[in-house]
Amino acid sequence: MSELPPPSPTPEAETPLAPPPSEGRSLTVAWRWILALAWGVVMAAIGSVAQAGFIVDDGPFWLSVKPLPFALPVAVLVALSGNWRRTLTLSWLATASTAAIALVDVLADHQAVGVSEAICALAALLASIAAFASRARPTKTTEASTPPTSLTV
Repeated sequence: MSELPPPSPTPEAETPLAPPPSEGRSLTVAWRWILALAWGVVMAAIGSVAQAGFIVDDGPFWLSVKPLPFALPVAVLVALSGNWRRTLTLSWLATASTAAIALVDVLADHQAVGVSEAICALAALLASIAAFASRARPTKTTEASTPPTSLTV
């Protein structure tokens, strides 16, 4: 009778939420999605607030420079899609810029728009804090041990 071939080494089971080992502490896949959705909602809310303010003739100060409040949030989305290591830092910067835009609107006598933008900044802050708490440690790669081909007694 012919001898059975040795079993092939099975690769280590990879969890889809674990980051690649070379990246240090980074966001899990699920939290990258959650943070991306949160920033999408924040950008939609800022756009809606600006449109509502424009309709009632109390638009935000940045209407002449429309990309201003969206530049850093879009950069966060790009960083999330590329799984960049400094995505959370960029998210913190985008949160700070959203809060700064809200402060300027409040000081420029656009209180309703400014407060609404401040609520958007608060939502972005809470999402960034939650994502920061969910960072994953790199997984250690261990070689899968192959079972012996013959029993020794």
